[in-house]
Amino acid sequence: MESLRWYHSTWFIAVLFAFWFLIIPIIIGCILISKKERLIKLWEIDKIQEFEHIKNELVLKEAELMENVRQFEEEKMVERKNLELQKQNEEKIIQEKMRLRKIELENEFNISKKEAINIQLRYEREKKDYLKQLERQSKRKLHQIKRLKRLQKFFMREIIVLKDELLEILYYF
Repeated sequence: MESLRWYHSTWFIAVLFAFWFLIIPIIIGCILISKKERLIKLWEIDKIQEFEHIKNELVLKEAELMENVRQFEEEKMVERKNLELQKQNEEKIIQEKMRLRKIELENEFNISKKEAINIQLRYEREKKDYLKQLERQSKRKLHQIKRLKRLQKFFMREIIVLKDELLEILYYF
Protein backbone atom coordinates (compact mmCIF):
# COMPACT_ATOMS: atom_id res chain seq x y z
CA MET A 1 0.00 0.00 0.00
CA GLU A 2 1.22 3.48 -0.78
CA SER A 3 2.20 5.41 2.31
CA LEU A 4 -0.55 7.61 3.61
CA ARG A 5 -0.09 11.26 4.41
CA TRP A 6 1.15 12.08 7.89
CA TYR A 7 -2.28 13.30 9.01
CA HIS A 8 -3.75 9.87 8.21
CA SER A 9 -1.37 8.14 10.60
CA THR A 10 -2.80 6.40 13.63
CA TRP A 11 -0.78 8.35 16.17
CA PHE A 12 -1.98 11.72 14.82
CA ILE A 13 -5.63 10.65 14.88
CA ALA A 14 -5.13 9.32 18.42
CA VAL A 15 -3.76 12.70 19.51
CA LEU A 16 -6.82 14.42 17.99
CA PHE A 17 -9.10 12.08 19.97
CA ALA A 18 -7.08 12.80 23.09
CA PHE A 19 -8.19 16.44 22.77
CA TRP A 20 -11.85 15.40 22.51
CA PHE A 21 -12.93 18.03 24.97
CA LEU A 22 -12.10 20.75 22.39
CA ILE A 23 -14.77 19.23 20.05
CA ILE A 24 -13.11 20.29 16.76
CA PRO A 25 -10.22 17.77 17.03
CA ILE A 26 -12.68 14.88 17.54
CA ILE A 27 -14.64 15.92 14.42
CA ILE A 28 -11.43 16.17 12.40
CA GLY A 29 -10.34 12.78 13.79
CA CYS A 30 -13.61 11.16 12.70
CA ILE A 31 -13.27 12.66 9.23
CA LEU A 32 -9.66 11.43 8.95
CA ILE A 33 -10.63 7.92 10.10
CA SER A 34 -13.41 7.64 7.50
CA LYS A 35 -11.12 9.04 4.79
CA LYS A 36 -8.36 6.61 5.79
CA GLU A 37 -10.80 3.65 5.67
CA ARG A 38 -12.01 4.75 2.23
CA LEU A 39 -8.40 4.98 0.96
CA ILE A 40 -7.64 1.53 2.33
CA LYS A 41 -10.76 0.08 0.66
CA LEU A 42 -9.81 1.70 -2.66
CA TRP A 43 -6.30 0.28 -2.33
CA GLU A 44 -7.72 -3.19 -1.59
CA ILE A 45 -10.06 -3.01 -4.58
CA ASP A 46 -7.16 -1.96 -6.80
CA LYS A 47 -5.04 -4.86 -5.57
CA ILE A 48 -7.90 -7.32 -6.07
CA GLN A 49 -8.36 -6.10 -9.64
CA GLU A 50 -4.63 -6.37 -10.24
CA PHE A 51 -4.65 -9.89 -8.84
CA GLU A 52 -7.62 -10.86 -11.05
CA HIS A 53 -5.78 -9.52 -14.09
CA ILE A 54 -2.65 -11.54 -13.24
CA LYS A 55 -4.78 -14.60 -12.55
CA ASN A 56 -6.54 -14.26 -15.92
CA GLU A 57 -3.19 -13.92 -17.71
CA LEU A 58 -1.91 -17.07 -16.02
CA VAL A 59 -5.07 -18.98 -16.91
CA LEU A 60 -4.70 -17.89 -20.54
CA LYS A 61 -1.05 -18.95 -20.57
CA GLU A 62 -1.96 -22.31 -19.07
CA ALA A 63 -4.68 -22.84 -21.69
CA GLU A 64 -2.25 -21.90 -24.44
CA LEU A 65 0.36 -24.32 -23.13
CA MET A 66 -2.20 -27.11 -22.82
CA GLU A 67 -3.27 -26.48 -26.42
CA ASN A 68 0.39 -26.66 -27.50
CA VAL A 69 0.81 -29.95 -25.66
CA ARG A 70 -2.32 -31.35 -27.33
CA GLN A 71 -1.09 -30.24 -30.76
CA PHE A 72 2.32 -31.82 -30.18
CA GLU A 73 0.68 -35.09 -29.15
CA GLU A 74 -1.45 -35.05 -32.29
CA GLU A 75 1.58 -34.30 -34.46
CA LYS A 76 3.47 -37.13 -32.80
CA MET A 77 0.68 -39.62 -33.50
CA VAL A 78 0.33 -38.46 -37.12
CA GLU A 79 4.09 -38.71 -37.58
CA ARG A 80 4.14 -42.27 -36.24
CA LYS A 81 1.27 -43.35 -38.50
CA ASN A 82 2.89 -41.73 -41.51
CA LEU A 83 6.19 -43.39 -40.74
CA GLU A 84 4.59 -46.85 -40.49
CA LEU A 85 2.58 -46.37 -43.68
CA GLN A 86 5.59 -45.08 -45.56
CA LYS A 87 7.69 -48.00 -44.41
CA GLN A 88 5.03 -50.55 -45.43
CA ASN A 89 4.50 -48.92 -48.81
CA GLU A 90 8.19 -48.75 -49.56
CA GLU A 91 8.68 -52.40 -48.63
CA LYS A 92 5.86 -53.42 -50.97
CA ILE A 93 7.26 -51.27 -53.76
CA ILE A 94 10.72 -52.76 -53.29
CA GLN A 95 9.43 -56.30 -53.36
CA GLU A 96 7.38 -55.67 -56.47
CA LYS A 97 10.25 -53.91 -58.28
CA MET A 98 12.66 -56.67 -57.46
CA ARG A 99 10.22 -59.35 -58.54
CA LEU A 100 9.59 -57.57 -61.84
CA ARG A 101 13.29 -56.98 -62.39
CA LYS A 102 14.07 -60.62 -61.76
CA ILE A 103 11.37 -61.75 -64.21
CA GLU A 104 12.55 -59.21 -66.78
CA LEU A 105 16.15 -60.36 -66.54
CA GLU A 106 15.25 -64.04 -66.75
CA ASN A 107 13.11 -63.50 -69.82
CA GLU A 108 15.54 -61.19 -71.57
CA PHE A 109 18.66 -63.27 -71.29
CA ASN A 110 17.25 -66.76 -70.78
CA ILE A 111 19.50 -67.16 -67.78
CA SER A 112 21.03 -70.38 -66.57
CA LYS A 113 20.66 -71.50 -62.96
CA LYS A 114 24.07 -70.19 -61.98
CA GLU A 115 23.30 -66.76 -63.34
CA ALA A 116 19.90 -66.84 -61.65
CA ILE A 117 21.63 -67.44 -58.32
CA ASN A 118 23.90 -64.43 -58.93
CA ILE A 119 20.89 -62.30 -59.75
CA GLN A 120 19.14 -63.53 -56.63
CA LEU A 121 22.19 -62.58 -54.53
CA ARG A 122 22.30 -59.14 -56.15
CA TYR A 123 18.58 -58.80 -55.47
CA GLU A 124 19.14 -59.71 -51.82
CA ARG A 125 22.03 -57.25 -51.54
CA GLU A 126 20.01 -54.43 -53.04
CA LYS A 127 17.08 -55.30 -50.82
CA LYS A 128 19.34 -55.31 -47.76
CA ASP A 129 20.83 -51.90 -48.73
CA TYR A 130 17.42 -50.41 -49.24
CA LEU A 131 16.16 -51.80 -45.92
CA LYS A 132 19.18 -50.27 -44.18
CA GLN A 133 18.30 -46.96 -45.76
CA LEU A 134 14.71 -47.33 -44.51
CA GLU A 135 16.02 -48.20 -41.07
CA ARG A 136 18.12 -45.02 -40.98
CA GLN A 137 15.10 -42.97 -42.01
CA SER A 138 12.94 -44.58 -39.33
CA LYS A 139 15.63 -43.87 -36.71
CA ARG A 140 15.59 -40.21 -37.74
CA LYS A 141 11.81 -40.15 -37.40
CA LEU A 142 12.01 -41.80 -33.98
CA HIS A 143 14.57 -39.21 -32.95
CA GLN A 144 12.11 -36.49 -33.97
CA ILE A 145 9.40 -38.16 -31.91
CA LYS A 146 11.73 -38.27 -28.88
CA ARG A 147 12.45 -34.58 -29.36
CA LEU A 148 8.70 -33.89 -29.40
CA LYS A 149 8.34 -35.88 -26.16
CA ARG A 150 11.05 -33.77 -24.50
CA LEU A 151 9.27 -30.64 -25.67
CA GLN A 152 6.01 -31.97 -24.25
CA LYS A 153 7.72 -32.59 -20.88
CA PHE A 154 9.09 -29.04 -20.98
CA PHE A 155 5.62 -27.60 -21.54
CA MET A 156 4.22 -29.71 -18.72
CA ARG A 157 6.95 -28.34 -16.40
CA GLU A 158 6.05 -24.82 -17.52
CA ILE A 159 2.42 -25.46 -16.66
CA ILE A 160 3.43 -26.65 -13.19
CA VAL A 161 5.59 -23.54 -12.70
CA LEU A 162 2.69 -21.32 -13.75
CA LYS A 163 0.39 -23.09 -11.31
CA ASP A 164 2.98 -22.65 -8.55
CA GLU A 165 3.25 -18.93 -9.37
CA LEU A 166 -0.53 -18.65 -9.24
CA LEU A 167 -0.57 -20.34 -5.83
CA GLU A 168 2.16 -17.96 -4.60
CA ILE A 169 0.16 -14.96 -5.77
CA LEU A 170 -2.96 -16.37 -4.10
CA TYR A 171 -0.98 -16.90 -0.90
CA TYR A 172 0.22 -13.29 -0.77
CA PHE A 173 -3.24 -11.90 -1.31
